[in-house]
Amino acid sequence: MMFGGESDSFNLFIAMAHFDVFAGNDVGYLNARRHDVVYCNHNGGHTVPRALLGRQVVQFFAAHPRGVAASPWAAALPTTWPSYCGFRAGLGG
Repeated sequence: MMFGGESDSFNLFIAMAHFDVFAGNDVGYLNARRHDVVYCNHNGGHTVPRALLGRQVVQFFAAHPRGVAASPWAAALPTTWPSYCGFRAGLGG
């Protein structure tokens, strides 16, 4: 889950989309359903940071195949992940 802090918003003309709120809600929803989440607040607004690339997403899914009982990342994220990312374990898992 990636977002750019409180300034990460987008004007939809009828309302503002606040991605920091979406990210917080999504992490809670996924964790409550026993899903592990990597949570990255890059504080750069509505942008995609260069430090977070598709290879990290692929790395996450490779380390967490369907049915994995315990995350190998529970103690620490791999060093290829930016320092503004953290791991949130699924509840009950």
